[in-house]
Amino acid sequence: MPRPSLITKASCCAIALARSLWELLVVAVVWPEVSLSPSCRQWCQKNRYATPSGWLLFYSWYLSCYYYCSCSVLLYCWRGTRCFGVMSRFRSSFTVFSLIQSCVQLGLNPSRETRDMRYSHQGAAGRSRDKHKFLRRHKQWLSEFKKLRDEANDEHDAAMKEKEEKRRKFAEYSSKLRKAIRRAEEDPEGVEEELKRKDELRKKKQEEKAKSKAASKPAWARTEKDEELAEEAEVDDLLDFAKSLDYNQIIEDVEVRQALKSVRNRIQNLESTSYVNDDEESSADDEALEGDDWKEKFASEWERLNGGGGERRAEETTTSDRPRSTKSSAGRSRPESSSRANAPQVNGANEPVDQERALLESSRRALQSSSALRKIHSSRSIRNILEKSAAERQRQDGTTVIATLPPVDEGGEDPPWVGLE
Repeated sequence: MPRPSLITKASCCAIALARSLWELLVVAVVWPEVSLSPSCRQWCQKNRYATPSGWLLFYSWYLSCYYYCSCSVLLYCWRGTRCFGVMSRFRSSFTVFSLIQSCVQLGLNPSRETRDMRYSHQGAAGRSRDKHKFLRRHKQWLSEFKKLRDEANDEHDAAMKEKEEKRRKFAEYSSKLRKAIRRAEEDPEGVEEELKRKDELRKKKQEEKAKSKAASKPAWARTEKDEELAEEAEVDDLLDFAKSLDYNQIIEDVEVRQALKSVRNRIQNLESTSYVNDDEESSADDEALEGDDWKEKFASEWERLNGGGGERRAEETTTSDRPRSTKSSAGRSRPESSSRANAPQVNGANEPVDQERALLESSRRALQSSSALRKIHSSRSIRNILEKSAAERQRQDGTTVIATLPPVDEGGEDPPWVGLE
């Protein structure tokens, strides 16, 4: 039911106030004894309202309360149309809310004609409302029926699709089964191998699942079997990493190259310290030979090296006769011997020890002289290249050759043996 607006309320209140003022002037001043009941009149006399001004004040308060309550009931209980009808009747005559009506006696009910008219109007309004209510309910039922029909159609379509999908899957399974039976009849051995392969794959998957499950467990919750499975899983991961490792991609990494460079520098430092130790040992031997028994030690060394060539023994004899007083003399003698070892020798003049030393010295000098060569080769790889080239020349010429490498200029091009490995 719609509520009346603020304008409607204000209009009704203004009309009621005007009507109360009119009755106040007519009734309260002219007929005070008629307008009030005896009990109310006694209460007014008791409370000093017997004067005209007192009657005026009390009656204004009484009428304002009465009309305020009546207007509130009308505004909140009647419809908006009825409120507008009341307003039109207020405009036509002021006999609607009057306490004193000349045509109607006080205390009587409305006449039968008035009541019949009111009932007829109420019945017509009720019938119109019921008619609209029936149509509204019928529309609501139609909408609900449409929703139910749509849901039933959707369920039917879904069931048909599911049935069609099941039929299609069954047809595919049947065709695969027939093909497998025909293939088994044609080639039974191949079918057995395929079954074995599938069994192996299934077992492998189960093992991998068990390993992953064991590896995911904490250490305190693992059993001996779980520990073994976890170790096997780690080994498998390492093997997979090694198989999928791209050496070329990793070796081109800057960090890896720096690490390799540091390792090579460490190897060179260790080799240089080993040569320093050899120099110290040789100088210590020279100092020992300076004593009184140098002849006996020389003889023992001669007998120990008696199995070498004549030229070797003669060279050792000449070198042993030289004065070896200090370590500096031994240090100066080593470059001379290394230069002699690096020179090409033919017809097996040097021993295998000298050949190894010469190859090692040549490879070291080559690495020290070229930074590009150090990025690609190590001393061992260059040594292998030199050995291969010397063996090839020996097969061609029939002579023993110790290959040496000249120093490489850092600013020039790379040597021709770079990239031979």
